[in-house]
Amino acid sequence: MLGLTKNSWCWAFLPLGVCLPAAAQNLLTNGNFETGDGTGVTNSALTNGRDNSGVIGSYLAWDVRADASTAGTGWTGPTSDHTPGTGQYQYITRGSSVKNTTTIVWQEAVGGASSGHRYTFTGYASIPKTPGSNQSPTFKLTVSATGFTTQTFTFATPSVASWTVFQYGFNYNGTGSTITYALSLITGSSNTSGDNTISWDDFTLTAPEPSTYAAGLAVIACVAWQWRAARRRNAAKTLPAGTRPA
Repeated sequence: MLGLTKNSWCWAFLPLGVCLPAAAQNLLTNGNFETGDGTGVTNSALTNGRDNSGVIGSYLAWDVRADASTAGTGWTGPTSDHTPGTGQYQYITRGSSVKNTTTIVWQEAVGGASSGHRYTFTGYASIPKTPGSNQSPTFKLTVSATGFTTQTFTFATPSVASWTVFQYGFNYNGTGSTITYALSLITGSSNTSGDNTISWDDFTLTAPEPSTYAAGLAVIACVAWQWRAARRRNAAKTLPAGTRPA
């Protein structure tokens, strides 16, 4: 067996360098909603605050606040955002006359996509109160891009007045450099005002960082160097006396 010297410190860090990922950058423009409602959202219909659609009860309303309960009746949920410290979150509600409907309520197109990468979308959601029978609001994430089979994932009704994490990961093999992410609110078959509201915060979109692999390769290179040095030392011991290197 090859001998290890006291300078072979990098062997001890091999599991750390290979297994621990680097801190990933959030690819979304305004995932924590700290810069307002419309920033980063590519669907212009979501930047106006409220769409009454000309019919009472079928409205789609949304806003960004530090505490949704200050917005008036029906705007409830967590009294503070999920982001550490003081900040804002978004909340969305659908009129009580809208039943069994799926409506896009948040959307962003993110450029710089690379085929062969794995992307992970994470966020936190909440509802204002326990819904009645057939009134549970749910939501889904739709991922689409050129040359990519559109993927959807439906999330269950979140917890009441507290933040519930949701996450979806996928391997991207499309040909387009832009991926569009859309969140849709799904109303129940017996929709009632106040039972179709969802709050959410801290959206993150991440992909493996190059430094993740660089750290592992650096440690592997260090190990290879130590192994080669150990072989040279062992080979030198077999040389006749007087011919061994100093």
